[in-house]
Amino acid sequence: MTNAVIQDAAALAAATGPALRGRDPGPALARLDAARETLEAALAETLTRNCPAEGVAIAAEIWPWWLSRGRLADGAAWLKRLLDAPGAQAPTADRARALAGAGNLAFHRGDADASERVLRECLAIGEALGAAQIVAEARGGLSRVAMSRNDAAGMREHSAVALEAARASGYETGEAIALHHLAHAAVMDGDLPEAERRYAANIAVYRGMGRRELVVSELHNLGHVACLRGDIARARALFVESLETAGNSGDAITPYNIIGLGRVAAALGRPAEALTLLAAGTAILRGQGKAVVPLLRPAVEAALTGTRATLDAETRAAADAAGEALGIEEAIAAAIAVRV
Repeated sequence: MTNAVIQDAAALAAATGPALRGRDPGPALARLDAARETLEAALAETLTRNCPAEGVAIAAEIWPWWLSRGRLADGAAWLKRLLDAPGAQAPTADRARALAGAGNLAFHRGDADASERVLRECLAIGEALGAAQIVAEARGGLSRVAMSRNDAAGMREHSAVALEAARASGYETGEAIALHHLAHAAVMDGDLPEAERRYAANIAVYRGMGRRELVVSELHNLGHVACLRGDIARARALFVESLETAGNSGDAITPYNIIGLGRVAAALGRPAEALTLLAAGTAILRGQGKAVVPLLRPAVEAALTGTRATLDAETRAAADAAGEALGIEEAIAAAIAVRV
């Protein structure tokens, strides 16, 4: 029940899938960008030809591409059509891996309940198959769900299992995510010195892995902790270092660093500048189809509320509009210009 379009897409997915979960996904992402129309035609063809399991196998490999490129709605729609199609319900490894993608995309779209629902199925399949990497992906996703519910204990439980499964399967990215989430749990517990220690230790591990994008993320998280501790100069330095380490306006952490430097401006008593940056960062996330992650949401909402409360209506509207209008390069420049 295959044809050349499906076969070509399956071959491309198999060739790029491991790299999307590895140390340097850039070339794989570029290959998939160039083949977008072909991939979508192949996925549609699997549904037309009533062989959705073949589409599920393709989607199981490429879903990190949808996430990385901010195409969350597109990816979620394809995964739902494929996973819900008659003939795609067998509890295979491909289905489990596609469910992991659906759970990831749902979480980043702000739907924790949907994320948990599909991740539970993913976990059940992974455990039944004895597939440690699938277990690591499912538990890593469930750890994020626990974070969204302010459940630090649940986050630590899922992350500990994910870490063990990732190490057992040699799944380096899963190991990195589990370590990252254990540090988040310390923030949720209010143990900021422990969170700082864990984030700093993770940076050393990630540098050893050659994972610059993970270093970028943990530098941002150290900046978040510094903000919470009231060390504004250190927070500013860490957010800027994270931006400069990324060296790429398309990095997933970039809008969070713009928001972080907006928080710095707010703490320094410059509400109009702060609101412009906060509005710019949240607009960039919104344009990517993403919600602010739960760990940061209370601090971001507090900064937005606080800055807006200190401004008159005209200044507030102007700052909001200025932030919404900034392109990403302009927003980065404005953020780095914040001085303590």
